Amino acid sequence: MTVHGVVRIVHPRPIDPRCAVRTMPPGAPGIVRRCCRAVNQQVLKTLRTLARERRSGILTCEGANVTRHLVFKDGGITSARSNDDSERLGEVLVRHGCITAQHLKDATLFAKKGKRLGEVLADLHIIQASEIEDYVRMQILELASNVMIQPPKKMAFTNTKDVIQVVDKAVQILDVIMEAARRTPQIDDHLKKLLEDDRHLSLTKDSMFLMERVTMKPHEAFILSRITGSEPTRSIFALSPLSEEQTARAVLGHLYVGILELRESTAAHGLAVKA
Repeated sequence: MTVHGVVRIVHPRPIDPRCAVRTMPPGAPGIVRRCCRAVNQQVLKTLRTLARERRSGILTCEGANVTRHLVFKDGGITSARSNDDSERLGEVLVRHGCITAQHLKDATLFAKKGKRLGEVLADLHIIQASEIEDYVRMQILELASNVMIQPPKKMAFTNTKDVIQVVDKAVQILDVIMEAARRTPQIDDHLKKLLEDDRHLSLTKDSMFLMERVTMKPHEAFILSRITGSEPTRSIFALSPLSEEQTARAVLGHLYVGILELRESTAAHGLAVKA
């Protein structure tokens, strides 16, 4: 697949937890490993291709009602915008409890005069100037992960070195994939499939490489400490002190990023040989 032109996604479907998508080190073959049927493969493959090839340009993702633009520089996302008002910086900050709706209303009056919203919020002492970068990254992460959660019908990438950079440190694709697992709304279906899966969760051969490059929350790192590779997937839920939903989201994130994979048990292989 080339990302120079338009990539059409026909009948986009939500991410399936039985599809463990693996991210290999740069240059390694087979960046996508299918453990079951491939779902949402075009979105995942496109994002990974842009990251692996360190591309710079704009990825336009057109859905039925929402169009999103992700700006890439050297394979990372440095800016994002959407025609969905709920994905604007101010709305994201209100939703996460960083500011109030009244704060946003007050700041918007000044922002219309040419200043960026983050700068206005800092000038009004609603947030610290040092927080602007983190808050903008939060918005980019949410908007980019929505591209995975709500797959577009059409994607097109335009190569250009002249790109907007609103954050000093680009948002990495691995973090976007992890965030999509944290926020996917269909967790009940994922949880059920994980609890019914007889395969074993194991660390991939690239797990250490990937752990160093993805930002994990403490409970997500904790789940990895409970992976032995010798017990069925359902066992991790019994070992985890977290809720089933938290555990499922952490496992899904590690599967999508490629830190974990699902393997048939040794006993299952033995039975297959005898048969």
